[in-house]
Amino acid sequence: HSQLGPVEQELTGGRWLEIINQPNADGGVMCFQTDITARKRVELERLRSEERYRSVVENSLQGLLIVQKGKNVFCNAAYARMFGYGNPGELTATDAINTVHPDDRHADLLVESERMRAGAPVLFHRYRGIRKDGSTGWYEQHRSDIEWDGRRAVQWAIVDVTELRKSQEQAELSQLRLVESEAQYRTLFQDHPCP
Repeated sequence: HSQLGPVEQELTGGRWLEIINQPNADGGVMCFQTDITARKRVELERLRSEERYRSVVENSLQGLLIVQKGKNVFCNAAYARMFGYGNPGELTATDAINTVHPDDRHADLLVESERMRAGAPVLFHRYRGIRKDGSTGWYEQHRSDIEWDGRRAVQWAIVDVTELRKSQEQAELSQLRLVESEAQYRTLFQDHPCP
């Protein structure tokens, strides 16, 4: 004889039952009912929590990247967009260093490895990155050590600071021009004092 079920059924008022119907020897059916309301509430809350978390990660303006053993194992859409990719899947299983500007790769790896050997991993770092089309941008990253699929990983939260950097460079250039202009003005009046 085989049992039929289990079947989960929601009752009015938000209660849940698990129902198992088991045929017996005389041709009848024994019905076992268990109140599983508490378990279902935990399951539903876990699913809602996972969905909220997934929504935050997928809709974040901040790029999120998870790296294990030098390989990208996860990135969100914001990270993919920052580097000119249409789909996060294009970056999965690629070398994490590929988005670091070639001129900065050696220094970036040295800083990271030295800090890790010293027991103080880099928590914040600004670097030049290379986009899919070959253009360069500036990025600020924050590091967290995490566990991913039961193994050690690094999570990077990344912000594109290219426009901020351009503004800072423009402000520095303006300041330099102002200092030069003031020096020329002083020289002019020192060489030709007014009578």
